[in-house]
Amino acid sequence: DSVKNSIQNDVVNWELTGSMDELITTLEVSTNFSDKGSEQFNNDPPHIIFTTKPSVLIIIDGEPVIRDIDSTNLRRVINSAFIIFQDKTSNQFYLFGGEDAWFTSADLRKSWSLTTVIPADLQKLMDANKENAKKAATVNVTDKDSIPEIIVVTEPSEIIQTGGEPAYASIPGTSLLYASNSYDYIFKDINAQEFYILKSGRWFASRSLDSGWRYVAPQNIPADFAKIPEGNERDILLAIVPGTVEARGAIL
Repeated sequence: DSVKNSIQNDVVNWELTGSMDELITTLEVSTNFSDKGSEQFNNDPPHIIFTTKPSVLIIIDGEPVIRDIDSTNLRRVINSAFIIFQDKTSNQFYLFGGEDAWFTSADLRKSWSLTTVIPADLQKLMDANKENAKKAATVNVTDKDSIPEIIVVTEPSEIIQTGGEPAYASIPGTSLLYASNSYDYIFKDINAQEFYILKSGRWFASRSLDSGWRYVAPQNIPADFAKIPEGNERDILLAIVPGTVEARGAIL
């Protein structure tokens, strides 16, 4: 620490000159572009859910833990970032969708529907905690004519979705197709007849969109990913495909 502090205090007086090109060249020589860093992480695939309609993933951290709320007829699921209550009289569950939107269900895990009627105790509680409610995770219903499906999970999960059945477009110069009717990065390698997705910065592959996903280290994805032409709708991926100019620039 003493050596580090001495250098930091003295470096302001050093007269150093050099070009950006020289700096980048030095970094290129010293940077290791392998995937060894990922060995420190658990890359087991999460539960990946594929859907062809608008859906929202409601994550509960393990089995639901539900606690009574004093001076009310309510209980709350406390191990979720989402606001989920249960009315103790009817046993009906209520999920906050943001603003004035609420979902309700008799079963916490399924069959949610939009509602405009909530218990009086719940309305009072929300009125008294408006600021906290703004910070909570919500379903964000922006179009009352297009209500998303509520999917409740109790394990690490990710969702991939397309607007209807997947519509694939080809990527010129490659054997890759991508789902053009999705905001997710969903690809199909024609040669291997395998699907590839990118979630949370990690690649996963499977023979089916519905199951069987496995982690794929970046250096093991098909070489054609590096051939995605600049200007293609999916060229943003080049920054995380090993060996590309964009990936080197991102690391530098």
